[in-house]
Amino acid sequence: MLKRSNEISLKEAFEELVNQYGLKPKLNEWSIKASWAKLMGPHVDKATQKIVLSKQTLIVELNSAPLRQELIYASAKIIKLLNQEAGAPIIDKIVFR
Repeated sequence: MLKRSNEISLKEAFEELVNQYGLKPKLNEWSIKASWAKLMGPHVDKATQKIVLSKQTLIVELNSAPLRQELIYASAKIIKLLNQEAGAPIIDKIVFR
């Protein structure tokens, strides 16, 4: 079926709406938060108190100092996994607190 020149797909309409209302940063943050529990597992998710995405920096607050230290060493791998899951380079830095 051919599209008329003034018709757009649902995906294109959704992307246009997201861009027009400036919702992309919130959608990215939601996507990362949803991926965090899935990729990091229940132990890390349980120790996670708060996740905030500010520009391209992910700020993760944890209630375990030893776990925080362990995740700092694995931060490059975590960034890669989260970006792969999101399908776009959303994060370029992680700060663990």
